[in-house]
Amino acid sequence: ITIVSETNSIISAPAASFDRLEIIYNQHNSILISPRDKTEFIEHIKRINPQIEILYKSKKDAGINR
Repeated sequence: ITIVSETNSIISAPAASFDRLEIIYNQHNSILISPRDKTEFIEHIKRINPQIEILYKSKKDAGINR
C-alpha cells in the first residue's frame, strides 16, 4: 500500500456508505473500501507502515494522527 485517500466515489456501489477510502497499491492498482471506523483503520495502517501517504478530503480531517 502506498496511498490511502478519502473518496466519495460511487464506482463500487452498492455499498452501505459513499464515504470510502481508496487504497492504492503496487503502482496502478486500487480498491475502494468502507471500514466501520475510518480513523481507526488509518491509524492501524500507519502503525504497520508509517511510509503510507494519507490524503484527506478536507483540511479539518487532516488533524487525525497522521
